[in-house]
Amino acid sequence: MKLTRILENKRSLLLVCALALTLPVLSVIGYRHARNQFLLFSQAPNQAMTVVTQDKTLCGNGPAFNSIRFTTAFRQDGARVIKTEMLTRDGRADQVDRRIELSDGTNTPTHDEAAVMSRYKMNFDQLRLERLDPNHGCMTSGSGYPLLNAVLLGYEDVGGYKTAKIKLSGSDRQETSWLALDLGCVQIKRHIEFYDNKGAVASQSDLELVSVTFREPDPILFDTTGIRNVPPSERGTARQGVILAKMQKAQAEEHRAKIRKDLEANDKRWKLAQ
Repeated sequence: MKLTRILENKRSLLLVCALALTLPVLSVIGYRHARNQFLLFSQAPNQAMTVVTQDKTLCGNGPAFNSIRFTTAFRQDGARVIKTEMLTRDGRADQVDRRIELSDGTNTPTHDEAAVMSRYKMNFDQLRLERLDPNHGCMTSGSGYPLLNAVLLGYEDVGGYKTAKIKLSGSDRQETSWLALDLGCVQIKRHIEFYDNKGAVASQSDLELVSVTFREPDPILFDTTGIRNVPPSERGTARQGVILAKMQKAQAEEHRAKIRKDLEANDKRWKLAQ
């Protein structure tokens, strides 16, 4: 895992916007956008806590909508979980993914709806060294590697927490993130502008802080009861299957709605012709 992964996005937010215009369930698409790389590099603080943030997306001139909720929880023993929930248009959680990291080095990505996970072991000490270091303004990893393509714009107060304001630039977007120094460089605010091929802003995304709770997190966040341990390829296939099934269902419902509308229009014309 390298810090350069923070710059990955593949125009996924543009896909969210394009499909959100036609599908009634936002959560069936744009799941790649939910891979918030800054959250992966947050350092475990010296206290138990749970941080909840929520992403709001704006596509063109359309209304903004809540799209993704992130829950980042740390236990006192250093274990961490990042829970990502895609949100439906009425605000319900859907398409839940978790990344569970235990202090013994066990790493478990899950896809809860398909009830699959891919558990493996890794060097926990090395993992901590790859995370951002709040003692250096969240601009370097614990082993001293700099955050690439990043500019520190200064320090600001966000929700009562001192944050490092960092600007990241890519070929198709510009991102500004606020990382809380006292919360282990957890991202608590972010603004992204995505550009089209003409350089105009095509869509925007804003991450906002919802809550910070200082106590041991809910044990269910780390619970994998009833979830099968499978190879990553099988987990990915199961995940894609759930998403595609929902897309097909949404498209079928949209098609049926269009047919009903056309039939009602035909009935009105028929009555007028009597």
